Amino acid sequence: MAIEIFWLSGSPYSWRVLLALEIKQASYVDRRLDGSKGDLKSPEYLAINPRGRAPALRDGDFVLNESVAIMAYLDQACPGPKLFGASAGETGQIWRFICECSDYLADETIAAVLPVFSGQLPEKREAVFASVEKVRAEFARIERVLADQDWFVGDAISAADIAVYPFAALALRGARAAEKQGVDLGFLPFVGRYPAVGRWMDRIEALPRYQKTYPPHWRAADVAPGSAV
Repeated sequence: MAIEIFWLSGSPYSWRVLLALEIKQASYVDRRLDGSKGDLKSPEYLAINPRGRAPALRDGDFVLNESVAIMAYLDQACPGPKLFGASAGETGQIWRFICECSDYLADETIAAVLPVFSGQLPEKREAVFASVEKVRAEFARIERVLADQDWFVGDAISAADIAVYPFAALALRGARAAEKQGVDLGFLPFVGRYPAVGRWMDRIEALPRYQKTYPPHWRAADVAPGSAV
């Protein structure tokens, strides 16, 4: 039985899992969820993930939630390039970057951009910019890491890159949406401010199966004038 992946379009956590699957060229059954239709709270889905969040994995009788845990499972369960390092040193470094993303980047990115997409930027401007400053500090750190290397660890993409990339993409999209609302979050022009990060994102986006992971509702919005959600 094929691995089933339950995911939400635009969720950076779901995006991590889709990227991992495509980089490993794994076979899976696509179970896209729609939060607006109550899919996350349906009895069927809560039986898979009682927390009612995405992503989740089901492989036969085995179920698992949390994006990094799923990535680690896929790394062991599926053939293809190893995502969590080929040595103790690489594994430790990869986990360090994943933990730093979790502790310092992920929540602050969501806090910075969610009010932009929900139309609450004017009333939440102070809180947004408090989070923006923290995200910009993380981008500056990442810029230094990538200044003289292509990937976070080693000479190929790893779980560290996969864990961080969706939040960088989300921050950039949020900055562009804010710009359309007449607000500068301080990320743009992105390549001018973070050239190494920009080149790193280009490398990921040039991967052969990257487009299959791109959030479909973002793609739909991209062709609708004035839309960025």
